[in-house]
Amino acid sequence: MSSNNFDTPWFYEEKIDINNPTIFEFNKENIHHCKKVLRINKNSKILIFDGCGNTKTANISFNGKGVTFNNIKFSKHNKRKFNFSIVQSLCEVNKLELVIQKVTELGCEKLFLANSIYSKKFDLTFLEKKLPRWKKIMGSACAQSKNPFLPEIFFNSHNEICEKYQKNSEFKLICLDPYSPEIEFSNIRKYKEKNIIIFIGPEGGYSKEEIMLFEKYNLEKININKYILRTETASIVGAFLAQILCNN
Repeated sequence: MSSNNFDTPWFYEEKIDINNPTIFEFNKENIHHCKKVLRINKNSKILIFDGCGNTKTANISFNGKGVTFNNIKFSKHNKRKFNFSIVQSLCEVNKLELVIQKVTELGCEKLFLANSIYSKKFDLTFLEKKLPRWKKIMGSACAQSKNPFLPEIFFNSHNEICEKYQKNSEFKLICLDPYSPEIEFSNIRKYKEKNIIIFIGPEGGYSKEEIMLFEKYNLEKININKYILRTETASIVGAFLAQILCNN
Protein backbone atom coordinates (compact mmCIF):
# COMPACT_ATOMS: atom_id res chain seq x y z
CA MET A 1 0.00 0.00 0.00
CA SER A 2 1.44 3.31 -1.05
CA SER A 3 2.19 5.59 1.88
CA ASN A 4 0.72 8.46 -0.15
CA ASN A 5 -2.76 6.97 0.33
CA PHE A 6 -2.69 7.09 4.13
CA ASP A 7 -3.60 10.78 4.08
CA THR A 8 -6.35 10.13 1.52
CA PRO A 9 -9.97 9.61 2.66
CA TRP A 10 -11.09 6.01 2.03
CA PHE A 11 -14.61 4.89 1.10
CA TYR A 12 -16.03 1.39 0.87
CA GLU A 13 -17.78 0.42 -2.37
CA GLU A 14 -19.06 -3.15 -2.52
CA LYS A 15 -18.48 -3.46 -6.27
CA ILE A 16 -15.63 -1.99 -8.31
CA ASP A 17 -15.38 -2.63 -12.06
CA ILE A 18 -11.78 -3.83 -12.37
CA ASN A 19 -12.13 -4.11 -16.16
CA ASN A 20 -13.05 -0.47 -16.68
CA PRO A 21 -10.52 1.89 -15.12
CA THR A 22 -12.37 4.96 -16.45
CA ILE A 23 -15.41 4.40 -14.19
CA PHE A 24 -15.29 5.61 -10.59
CA GLU A 25 -18.00 3.92 -8.53
CA PHE A 26 -19.21 6.25 -5.79
CA ASN A 27 -22.64 5.79 -4.18
CA LYS A 28 -24.92 8.56 -2.94
CA GLU A 29 -24.13 7.87 0.72
CA ASN A 30 -20.41 8.29 0.11
CA ILE A 31 -20.98 11.44 -1.97
CA HIS A 32 -23.03 12.96 0.87
CA HIS A 33 -20.39 12.03 3.46
CA CYS A 34 -17.64 13.40 1.27
CA LYS A 35 -19.42 16.70 0.59
CA LYS A 36 -21.39 17.44 3.76
CA VAL A 37 -19.39 15.73 6.51
CA LEU A 38 -15.76 15.80 5.38
CA ARG A 39 -16.31 18.97 3.30
CA ILE A 40 -13.64 17.84 0.87
CA ASN A 41 -12.13 20.60 -1.25
CA LYS A 42 -12.25 20.84 -5.02
CA ASN A 43 -10.01 18.41 -6.87
CA SER A 44 -9.16 16.50 -3.67
CA LYS A 45 -7.87 12.94 -3.87
CA ILE A 46 -10.10 10.13 -2.55
CA LEU A 47 -9.86 6.33 -2.61
CA ILE A 48 -12.50 3.63 -2.97
CA PHE A 49 -11.99 -0.06 -2.14
CA ASP A 50 -14.14 -3.18 -2.51
CA GLY A 51 -12.77 -5.18 0.43
CA CYS A 52 -11.11 -7.69 -1.92
CA GLY A 53 -7.88 -5.77 -2.48
CA ASN A 54 -9.08 -3.66 -5.42
CA THR A 55 -8.83 0.12 -5.10
CA LYS A 56 -9.32 3.18 -7.28
CA THR A 57 -8.18 6.72 -6.59
CA ALA A 58 -9.51 9.88 -8.20
CA ASN A 59 -9.61 13.63 -7.77
CA ILE A 60 -13.16 14.63 -6.86
CA SER A 61 -14.80 18.00 -7.54
CA PHE A 62 -18.30 19.25 -6.75
CA ASN A 63 -20.13 21.61 -9.09
CA GLY A 64 -23.47 22.51 -7.57
CA LYS A 65 -25.36 19.22 -7.37
CA GLY A 66 -22.98 17.56 -9.82
CA VAL A 67 -19.77 15.68 -9.10
CA THR A 68 -16.82 14.88 -11.38
CA PHE A 69 -13.89 12.48 -11.04
CA ASN A 70 -10.54 13.00 -12.72
CA ASN A 71 -7.19 11.21 -12.83
CA ILE A 72 -8.73 7.80 -12.02
CA LYS A 73 -6.18 5.10 -11.18
CA PHE A 74 -6.81 1.41 -10.42
CA SER A 75 -4.63 -0.73 -8.12
CA LYS A 76 -4.66 -4.36 -7.02
CA HIS A 77 -3.20 -5.20 -3.61
CA ASN A 78 -1.97 -8.54 -2.27
CA LYS A 79 -2.61 -9.92 1.19
CA ARG A 80 0.22 -10.48 3.62
CA LYS A 81 1.65 -13.97 3.51
CA PHE A 82 0.69 -14.68 7.11
CA ASN A 83 -2.55 -13.48 8.71
CA PHE A 84 -4.66 -14.05 11.78
CA SER A 85 -8.23 -15.13 12.42
CA ILE A 86 -10.52 -14.94 15.45
CA VAL A 87 -12.93 -17.63 16.65
CA GLN A 88 -15.48 -15.64 18.63
CA SER A 89 -17.99 -17.38 20.87
CA LEU A 90 -21.40 -15.83 20.32
CA CYS A 91 -22.46 -13.03 22.65
CA GLU A 92 -24.97 -10.17 22.73
CA VAL A 93 -25.35 -8.49 19.33
CA ASN A 94 -24.03 -5.10 20.49
CA LYS A 95 -20.91 -6.76 21.88
CA LEU A 96 -20.54 -8.86 18.75
CA GLU A 97 -20.66 -5.76 16.57
CA LEU A 98 -17.98 -4.12 18.70
CA VAL A 99 -15.81 -7.21 18.18
CA ILE A 100 -16.44 -7.12 14.41
CA GLN A 101 -15.47 -3.46 14.22
CA LYS A 102 -12.31 -3.69 16.31
CA VAL A 103 -10.83 -6.94 14.96
CA THR A 104 -11.41 -5.54 11.46
CA GLU A 105 -9.42 -2.42 12.35
CA LEU A 106 -6.62 -4.68 13.58
CA GLY A 107 -6.46 -6.60 10.30
CA CYS A 108 -8.35 -9.83 11.01
CA GLU A 109 -8.59 -12.05 7.91
CA LYS A 110 -11.35 -14.44 9.01
CA LEU A 111 -13.88 -14.14 11.81
CA PHE A 112 -15.50 -17.41 12.87
CA LEU A 113 -18.67 -17.06 14.94
CA ALA A 114 -19.17 -20.21 17.00
CA ASN A 115 -21.80 -21.46 19.39
CA SER A 116 -20.39 -22.40 22.76
CA ILE A 117 -22.18 -24.31 25.50
CA TYR A 118 -22.24 -21.21 27.73
CA SER A 119 -22.61 -18.64 24.95
CA LYS A 120 -25.62 -16.61 23.85
CA LYS A 121 -27.75 -18.72 21.49
CA PHE A 122 -28.88 -17.39 18.13
CA ASP A 123 -30.67 -18.92 15.20
CA LEU A 124 -28.45 -19.12 12.10
CA THR A 125 -31.10 -17.34 10.01
CA PHE A 126 -31.06 -14.41 12.44
CA LEU A 127 -27.27 -14.13 12.18
CA GLU A 128 -27.28 -14.35 8.39
CA LYS A 129 -29.75 -11.46 8.23
CA LYS A 130 -27.19 -9.37 10.12
CA LEU A 131 -24.47 -9.88 7.48
CA PRO A 132 -25.33 -6.79 5.34
CA ARG A 133 -25.15 -4.57 8.43
CA TRP A 134 -21.92 -6.22 9.56
CA LYS A 135 -20.39 -5.71 6.12
CA LYS A 136 -21.07 -1.97 6.44
CA ILE A 137 -19.43 -1.98 9.89
CA MET A 138 -16.40 -3.77 8.46
CA GLY A 139 -16.27 -1.41 5.48
CA SER A 140 -16.20 1.62 7.78
CA ALA A 141 -13.54 -0.03 9.98
CA CYS A 142 -11.37 -0.86 6.96
CA ALA A 143 -11.69 2.73 5.71
CA GLN A 144 -10.58 3.94 9.14
CA SER A 145 -7.56 1.61 9.28
CA LYS A 146 -6.66 1.89 5.56
CA ASN A 147 -7.02 -1.85 5.01
CA PRO A 148 -8.26 -2.88 1.53
CA PHE A 149 -9.42 -6.32 2.72
CA LEU A 150 -12.64 -7.00 4.61
CA PRO A 151 -12.63 -10.05 6.89
CA GLU A 152 -14.70 -13.04 5.87
CA ILE A 153 -17.35 -14.15 8.38
CA PHE A 154 -18.05 -17.85 8.87
CA PHE A 155 -20.47 -19.77 11.08
CA ASN A 156 -18.70 -22.93 12.26
CA SER A 157 -18.43 -25.13 15.32
CA HIS A 158 -15.22 -25.36 17.33
CA ASN A 159 -14.86 -28.95 16.20
CA GLU A 160 -15.14 -28.03 12.51
CA ILE A 161 -12.49 -25.32 12.83
CA CYS A 162 -10.08 -27.56 14.75
CA GLU A 163 -10.57 -30.41 12.29
CA LYS A 164 -9.89 -28.20 9.28
CA TYR A 165 -6.86 -26.23 10.46
CA GLN A 166 -5.03 -28.10 13.22
CA LYS A 167 -3.34 -30.58 10.86
CA ASN A 168 -2.14 -27.78 8.55
CA SER A 169 1.43 -26.84 9.47
CA GLU A 170 0.91 -23.26 8.25
CA PHE A 171 -1.58 -22.61 11.06
CA LYS A 172 -1.17 -22.24 14.79
CA LEU A 173 -4.32 -22.60 16.90
CA ILE A 174 -4.33 -20.80 20.25
CA CYS A 175 -6.93 -20.61 23.00
CA LEU A 176 -6.93 -17.65 25.38
CA ASP A 177 -7.14 -19.17 28.86
CA PRO A 178 -6.90 -17.04 32.03
CA TYR A 179 -5.80 -20.09 34.04
CA SER A 180 -2.76 -20.96 31.90
CA PRO A 181 0.78 -19.58 32.38
CA GLU A 182 1.28 -16.09 31.00
CA ILE A 183 2.82 -15.92 27.55
CA GLU A 184 6.54 -15.20 27.46
CA PHE A 185 7.08 -12.66 24.71
CA SER A 186 10.75 -13.60 24.56
CA ASN A 187 9.60 -16.85 22.90
CA ILE A 188 7.29 -15.41 20.25
CA ARG A 189 9.67 -16.36 17.44
CA LYS A 190 8.24 -19.89 17.64
CA TYR A 191 5.12 -18.48 15.97
CA LYS A 192 7.13 -17.12 13.03
CA GLU A 193 5.75 -17.88 9.57
CA LYS A 194 2.41 -19.10 10.91
CA ASN A 195 -1.19 -18.08 10.36
CA ILE A 196 -2.62 -17.55 13.83
CA ILE A 197 -6.14 -18.58 14.86
CA ILE A 198 -7.17 -17.41 18.33
CA PHE A 199 -10.17 -18.88 20.14
CA ILE A 200 -12.14 -16.51 22.38
CA GLY A 201 -14.48 -17.98 24.98
CA PRO A 202 -17.96 -16.81 26.05
CA GLU A 203 -18.82 -14.81 29.16
CA GLY A 204 -19.29 -18.02 31.15
CA GLY A 205 -16.04 -19.58 29.98
CA TYR A 206 -15.53 -22.86 28.16
CA SER A 207 -17.22 -26.06 29.33
CA LYS A 208 -15.31 -29.19 30.33
CA GLU A 209 -16.34 -30.78 27.03
CA GLU A 210 -14.91 -27.86 25.04
CA ILE A 211 -11.66 -27.90 27.01
CA MET A 212 -11.37 -31.63 26.30
CA LEU A 213 -11.94 -30.90 22.60
CA PHE A 214 -9.12 -28.34 22.59
CA GLU A 215 -6.83 -30.80 24.34
CA LYS A 216 -7.71 -33.47 21.79
CA TYR A 217 -6.58 -31.16 18.98
CA ASN A 218 -3.58 -29.96 20.98
CA LEU A 219 -4.50 -26.28 20.99
CA GLU A 220 -1.96 -24.14 22.78
CA LYS A 221 -3.47 -22.40 25.79
CA ILE A 222 -1.99 -19.04 26.73
CA ASN A 223 -2.75 -16.32 29.24
CA ILE A 224 -2.11 -12.64 28.53
CA ASN A 225 -2.60 -11.22 32.04
CA LYS A 226 -3.91 -12.08 35.50
CA TYR A 227 -7.36 -10.58 34.94
CA ILE A 228 -10.58 -12.13 33.65
CA LEU A 229 -11.63 -10.16 30.56
CA ARG A 230 -15.05 -9.65 29.04
CA THR A 231 -15.41 -11.65 25.84
CA GLU A 232 -15.38 -8.53 23.63
CA THR A 233 -12.28 -7.20 25.41
CA ALA A 234 -10.56 -10.57 25.05
CA SER A 235 -11.24 -10.52 21.30
CA ILE A 236 -9.63 -7.11 20.86
CA VAL A 237 -6.61 -8.05 22.96
CA GLY A 238 -6.41 -11.42 21.24
CA ALA A 239 -6.49 -9.79 17.81
CA PHE A 240 -3.67 -7.44 18.79
CA LEU A 241 -1.66 -10.36 20.16
CA ALA A 242 -2.28 -12.44 17.02
CA GLN A 243 -1.17 -9.53 14.84
CA ILE A 244 2.12 -9.40 16.74
CA LEU A 245 2.64 -13.16 16.62
CA CYS A 246 2.02 -13.71 12.91
CA ASN A 247 4.08 -10.66 11.91
CA ASN A 248 6.84 -10.93 14.53
